Amino acid sequence: MITYYPILNNLPAEIAAYQALKEETKLAIIPIIQSKRIKRSNLDRWWNSFNTLGRYLSSKLGTKEFIYDFTSAFEFIGNINEELLTDNGDNLVEFCANNMDEHNLNYIPCLHYDSPDWYIDSVNNLNKEKVAIRVRVHNFADSLDQFVKQRLEQVIQKSLTNTNNIILILDFYNNVNLGRVQTAISNFSSLEHSELVISLTSCPNDLSRISPISFSEAAPRDDINLFFDLIEQNPNIGYSDYTVRLTPEPEETAIINYNTTYLKIIYTAEDYYMVGKSSLNRDDGVDNFIDVCQQIVDHDCYSGPNFSNGDLKISNCANGLTEIRSHSANIEIGVNHHIEFVVNQLSNIN
Repeated sequence: MITYYPILNNLPAEIAAYQALKEETKLAIIPIIQSKRIKRSNLDRWWNSFNTLGRYLSSKLGTKEFIYDFTSAFEFIGNINEELLTDNGDNLVEFCANNMDEHNLNYIPCLHYDSPDWYIDSVNNLNKEKVAIRVRVHNFADSLDQFVKQRLEQVIQKSLTNTNNIILILDFYNNVNLGRVQTAISNFSSLEHSELVISLTSCPNDLSRISPISFSEAAPRDDINLFFDLIEQNPNIGYSDYTVRLTPEPEETAIINYNTTYLKIIYTAEDYYMVGKSSLNRDDGVDNFIDVCQQIVDHDCYSGPNFSNGDLKISNCANGLTEIRSHSANIEIGVNHHIEFVVNQLSNIN
């Protein structure tokens, strides 16, 4: 069975999508949860953003295994090389890990190949049997693969002395290029004690060209189809993607006029990412989104109301049993359906 590693932001809609998965689906995946990001406005007391991390994730994931990427916390403030400390002298990795350990969470800490020494040492001091290392391959050319590999060897052999199992995540983001992926697999697959995971996405980020009050193709699913091309020669690799969420929310919530936005569901089908899109909300978007959900239900690609929690919500909206009024509700629906769909696809690989 191929393990699926969906990348989820630690945001309510995406975590709710995970929580609503079927129990057998949760057992077939290891989610990669990206840390909540520290806002510059909260930098002086950054740890307040993580005080309830362990309790929150425990209520949503229970004892299920997941990878936790601390690095995302620094995306707004920029300089990960600066070791932020609490009043008690704990850095971010130590503070968050202690918080999760208090609630007995089954997490695999994640670092990056270019993480600073303080970060790597903190992860090593957690004494975890498994550690994930994320390599953002999309950020460098293949001519640098050997340099990055040498750096990884140094980290694994000299710094991660308490770890025997490395999950190496080769992250291509939206650079879905078979040649580049094959080259990276060839260059990095020989690293000691490591299992390889390929992470990539072809889910569209810009949906402006999709017509209002429609359900139509947005982009081919080159991500999963590329993985299918790889699996025969590389039967032991895992699969990862960004579900249907390429980017999380911006740092400071912009003043958005709800009336000038659309309700949208990105719906994963066999060969395409489909999009259901309402009219502008000021033009009865909530009301005509019922018609959009009916178009989804009537389409050949619809998986049926019993396939996932997200599919049931689409059906209920189409039948007038409930209204879908918020963007977060649509994110939850799309992510939930996507994870169920990918797990089903991977389970059918012989």
